[in-house]
Formats: sequence, C-alpha cells, structure tokens
Amino acid sequence: MQGGPPRSESKEMPAHPPFKRARDTSRYADWNDRPAVQAFLGETETKQKEVAGELPFFASSHATQPIPPWFPHDGLPAAYAQERVKEYPLGDFNPMLNTSSYVNVTFEPEEVAVAKLGMHVNIADQTIYAGSFRLHNDTLNMIADLWHCPRPASFEQYGCYPGAGTVGSTEACLLAALALKLRWRSWYARTTGQSVAQVRGVYPNLVISTCFQACWEKFFRYMDVEPNFVAPSVRTFAVDAKQIAAACNERTIGVIAVLGNHYGGQYDPVRAISDELRALNARTGWQIGIHVDAASGGFVAPFRPSSTPWDFRVPAVLSISASGHKFGESVCGTGWVVWREREDLSEHVAVDVAYLGGKAESFTLNFSRPASGVYVQLYKFLRLGRDGYSRLTDNMLSTAHFLRTSLAALRLPHGTNGGANGEQRVLNGRRGDEGLDGNGSTPIFTLLDAVGEAGCRAGAPGASWHSDCLPVVAACLNPELELPFDCIDLQHVLAESHWYVSGYKMSFHHPESGELQPLFTDAPAERTMLRIVVKSSLTRQLAGDLVASLEKAIGFLLLVGDGYAHMHARSKTRTKEHATSNGVVC
Repeated sequence: MQGGPPRSESKEMPAHPPFKRARDTSRYADWNDRPAVQAFLGETETKQKEVAGELPFFASSHATQPIPPWFPHDGLPAAYAQERVKEYPLGDFNPMLNTSSYVNVTFEPEEVAVAKLGMHVNIADQTIYAGSFRLHNDTLNMIADLWHCPRPASFEQYGCYPGAGTVGSTEACLLAALALKLRWRSWYARTTGQSVAQVRGVYPNLVISTCFQACWEKFFRYMDVEPNFVAPSVRTFAVDAKQIAAACNERTIGVIAVLGNHYGGQYDPVRAISDELRALNARTGWQIGIHVDAASGGFVAPFRPSSTPWDFRVPAVLSISASGHKFGESVCGTGWVVWREREDLSEHVAVDVAYLGGKAESFTLNFSRPASGVYVQLYKFLRLGRDGYSRLTDNMLSTAHFLRTSLAALRLPHGTNGGANGEQRVLNGRRGDEGLDGNGSTPIFTLLDAVGEAGCRAGAPGASWHSDCLPVVAACLNPELELPFDCIDLQHVLAESHWYVSGYKMSFHHPESGELQPLFTDAPAERTMLRIVVKSSLTRQLAGDLVASLEKAIGFLLLVGDGYAHMHARSKTRTKEHATSNGVVC
C-alpha cells in the first residue's frame, strides 16, 4: 500500500494506536505484534530522551551518524552540539607542541573569563560601549608609551594616541601602509602640480625585504601598490640600509622595516635605514618614511634594555604595528597599530561614524568585532607588567639558547650521508659520545639565526648579542654532508613524535608575477631550512623532548636515506623536464 506500512491479511490495524506515531512506521508490519510495538515504543522513548539531551551523546543515534554536508533540518541539544564541534579539533596538532606558529596558546582561568566578557561587546560601537572603548584607549596608550611615541598635540582632544586595536597585525599593516599611500598621493599631487584624479593613475611602490610576511602580499594585491624588493644575505637575513635607499624613488610611499622576520627572527636595521632615508629626503625633497612591522618584535625588543633603538625614538619612523597575540601574550586575533601623529598620517584612514547614535572615529578595515582581544591584552599588561614581560622574554631566550646549542652539538661520523650501507649513528656532544674529538665528525646543522654559532660559543643567553633578535632558532642541514633528505622531510618525520617544526625552501613567489624567486642573494631557492619559535609555553623540559625527537628523526632519515635520495632525484628530473618543455634553462 503506497504511503504507509504494509497491512497483514489476517489481522486488522487499530484505527488509533495508543502511542504517538513516528514519521516512518513502514518497518512495523503489524501494530498488534507486541514485540514490534515494544521495540517501537522503546525507540520513541529513546528519541525523546535524545531530543531532551538526557542520553549521553555516545549512547545516542547521533554518535553513529556523520555530520551531513547540508544545512541541518533539526537542532540538537546543547551538549550534543558541543560534542560534535569538539570532534573536529581532535585531528589538530597539539598547540603546545607547535613550534611553527608565533601565536600564544596558554591562558589562565581568569584570562578566559575576561575573554568571555569581551565576547558580548562590539568594540566598534563606541557610543553604546563607551566604557569598553575607554579600556581600548587605555591599552593603546600603554602600547604607545612602550614604543616611546611622542604625545601628539591632539592628545587632549581625543584622550589617546593615534592608533587602534585591530584583528591581528595583518589589518594593522594594511592600515599603516594605506595611510602611507594616501599620504604619498597628497604629496605627489602637490609636488607635480597634478590633480588627485591624475595621481591615481600613477603606480606607487613600497620598499620591503624579500623576507616579508603574508600580509604584505595582500597589501600589494588589494591596494594596487608595486613591491620594490631588497633581498638580504643568508648570513644576516636583514636588509642593508644603503640598498634600501637605492631602491627608493619619487613613487615610493614608504619603507617597511621588519622587526623580527618570521624566517629567522632577525631585526632590520631601523636606525640605519632612518639615517639613509633622511639624507635621501634632504637631497631630493621626498618625504619617505618608515613603517616598522613589529608583528613579533614589538613585544620582545622593549623588554631587552640593550636593544638598538627601533621605535618612535628613530626620527623617520612614522608608524608601528604588532601582533598582540604573539609575544604580546593576548588571544588570537589581537593586533595594534600606532602612528606618530594624526596629521597627514592616521587621518587618511580615519572614518567618522555617526549612525550608531553618536559620533566616533573608526580606523579599522573591519567594523564589528568582539572586544575579547582588547580585554585580554589589558589583562596581560596588568598581570605581567614590565617585569613580568622581561622575565618571559629572558625565559624564552634561555630556552632558545638551549635548543641552539643542542642543534650545534648533533654531529655525524665522517663518511655518513644516509643509506643502507652507511653508519646511522647520530653523535651528540652534550652526551660526550665517542668519535666527537678531532676531525672524526661533522655538524649536522648550520645555524642561521641572529645568534648563530658565535652565540653558542659566547656563553649565557643574557649577553648583549641576544638583544636584537626574537627567541627563534633557525638552521639548515649542513650542505657539506650532502644528505639525501631535506628539512621538509625532517619536518614530516618529526611530526610522528607529535612535534610540529617549520621546514621550508629559501624562496618566495612574487606577489605580481607569481614567479618563484630566491629569498637571499647568496643562497639557492631550492635549499631548505627549519625554524623553531620559542614561545613562553615551550619550557626547558619540553625543549629537551624536542631535541630527543629531532635526534630520533634524523636517525630514521639516515636509515632510509636511499629512498629519499630516489624520491628527490625523480622530483628534480620532473622539474627539469617541465622547465625544458617551457623553454627554461636549468
């Protein structure tokens, strides 16, 4: 019978069954079949318990069903919905063992409570949430003070320095660079006698290191600005100030100085760049200034007393941005930008908002956003103070020193390069393994970060040579060993021990052409390196486990080296064939 359950020839179906009929009763052939009725009643009762959330999730029918790829028809009890969401991150790496990311992952219970308070506040609505916006401005003023920003003439009018809390440092960089572009456009129109409309047809440029972060690729693509790249040496990872000045011209909107590049943690020489730009501007009449991308270094350098001046104490610095969620220790999605003054800088990106019931000044590209990041940032400033941040920085540099010296201590006996026929033993200088004396062994790693091998020999991490860098350890496999595997292979094998360490090639894709280009002037684009970011959550105990896991991973790669040699040989052959077919000379 279409549209209902099949009827039995010998028995009649009751007109009104004594229980609520389910949507699909086709599986029950007879309402008078007591076992079937009991089963149906039991299933209905179970369904009712599921709807009420009375059954444990894993005893419910939802535990046997995947989440469908379409919008759900019925809702779930809160506990069930929570369990379904919690299933997704189970496949993630443990954030505490992720040394690839700079983002803070540790929070005190009070800090979590503060973040929850901010979830209810739209920090963009300054009229309704006036108290929360005072909190924002107080936090902004603390950061401007930390970076030695001179108090602008407009401070009394606005009650704060020119700046804003942003969604990470990406938004902060985009805002700062956009202000530079609009500032340049006004200057270029005045000096050339053109209208603003005419100047819009001129393609401006921005001078920056090839060790730029992803946010700058977005700026070049979104804001129609040409990148003028300056490639550093692999020996320094930092740009040369004279080369920066040589890359500038009358269409240059500004220079980006990176305070802690994400590859090796080195600082660009902000003061030296400022000196070169001031001399250049004096000769040419240009007004090129510096934006300091201090995404990582903005909350490290201020707590190292011997750091070379890099902030608003440097005359050519017009703006600074930083990630609050990195070494600022706030929650993910927190960023900050501060300008030296409003006139001809932040005023270019300020928008007056009046439709929410009052007049307010908005800087950000994004509008509505929760106040959680700002709330947590102030909590951390009050919780730690200068002393606490200094202690955190000292701890991180100390752990980085331990990791750096541990990598330098890993060696291989002469003649070892991996494969079934070679000796696979990794020698460790910290253990005092035999074969380390004299010329019997070769270092596995070449250190690349700002401290490097000289720093390993110099002594304690509190020395001055640790001042102008992030707590980052960067290295590459010693090219003298001609190992059959690379740092990316090492990253993958190390993941088997639950550690995530970045391995990548010394290359980048040009934002405009997409062409693969080398990062450095003196290192091939195909060479690989690895980087370990030492956050406050990476303790000395965990660092020791990481070193042991690295040693174990290298031993495995040596054992199966023949396979990796074959794999990379095939890859190189395919690359060469592709290049030849496209008329490229390898």
